[in-house]
Amino acid sequence: MKFHKFGRLTLAGVIACGVLVAFSSSAIASSKSKKAGNEINIGAIGSFSGPFASSTGGIPKVLAAWQATVNAGGGINGHKVRVITDDAGLVAGTDLTEAKTLIGQDHVVAIIDMDSSDSVWLPYAKTQGVPVIVGLPGVSNLTDADSFPIMGSAVTIGYAVLRVAKTYGTKLGLVYCAEGCSPIASVLGLIATPLGMTIPVSVSASSTAPDYTATCQSLISGGVNSYLLQFAAAAATEITDQCSQQGLSIPTILEGPNSVPSWKSDPAFNNDPVIDAVTPYFENKTPAQKLYRSSLKKYAASIVGSPTDNSYSLYAWLCAQLIAAAVQNVKGTITAARLTNGMYSLKNETLGGMTQRLNFVKGQATSLDCYFTWKISGGKFVTGPKGNSPICASAAVLAPIISILTTPAGG
Repeated sequence: MKFHKFGRLTLAGVIACGVLVAFSSSAIASSKSKKAGNEINIGAIGSFSGPFASSTGGIPKVLAAWQATVNAGGGINGHKVRVITDDAGLVAGTDLTEAKTLIGQDHVVAIIDMDSSDSVWLPYAKTQGVPVIVGLPGVSNLTDADSFPIMGSAVTIGYAVLRVAKTYGTKLGLVYCAEGCSPIASVLGLIATPLGMTIPVSVSASSTAPDYTATCQSLISGGVNSYLLQFAAAAATEITDQCSQQGLSIPTILEGPNSVPSWKSDPAFNNDPVIDAVTPYFENKTPAQKLYRSSLKKYAASIVGSPTDNSYSLYAWLCAQLIAAAVQNVKGTITAARLTNGMYSLKNETLGGMTQRLNFVKGQATSLDCYFTWKISGGKFVTGPKGNSPICASAAVLAPIISILTTPAGG
């Protein structure tokens, strides 16, 4: 597979605390009046090319829109910001190399983590004392006290998938990409039994396969009541459409990051439920949601209505918002250590109501237990019954699963 490198996208400018988190106009005025401080360098790592590009390829543009939006406001306490976005692609070791460059050469004070293979570089960031803002539901960050997630881990999302799937029956089918998605199978397997669920069909398939007949027939013969696809949007669309054409009419349990606007008009997705880690990316009701949507429209118009107008893009935006919120708690020069302490100073932060309550404790890895839902219905994306409010998983179910996943082999 040809590897494409986006390169190092440098975004320079002044960030406004008022614009970032929809603070009052008086807060904006106060920020503008302050003397300019040191420049804040922020890194971002993710796979923005290759088979995942149909879902994650818009993140660099979204971070550029975030930058452009906040530039107009005057800075965070007078500090300018430079965001460096690196594409790790699928070349082994690239993400570790990028992390070392961001920290050692670019002297970033934080890294936005949109990398599903972050386990190869999280330990390095930890040894360097650089906080990592996690924008993907993963597992490795559950043991890292220097990681600051904006959403629940893969365990929480797995719980959400199974809880929603159970409303259709106790048998869930799982089809995951052959390009590195297999860990979800073990996570779901651990959660299924406590929730009274089974996963009789668990198969992998290539994201670029020309035909998914065998995959669809496995689901049909397995007698599952619903099925989950762990793929980027393009492959998920192809599999769902082919299975529908072969007579599989059960619900697909969808995930916000992989959703695309075209699903609204695709009958194969009608009435399917969607699991998400933050409020629905398409909503435009609250000030924070309006800010996001208007910023995309103004500074990243090519994203709006495209396949990359999805939850992944919003996750990256909210990671940047969390950094901005933490900077408000820092006095003087912004360093990695001071920014980390600024994270610990946040209390019940929701970034304008777009996330569950975020609280971080020094020396403790963060496990967030809540999620959001929405659905596709009648040619529209619509919020779930809880709207912009999170649904929280059972800690009694999650705790033993997290313990299993985070206990070293032989421990």
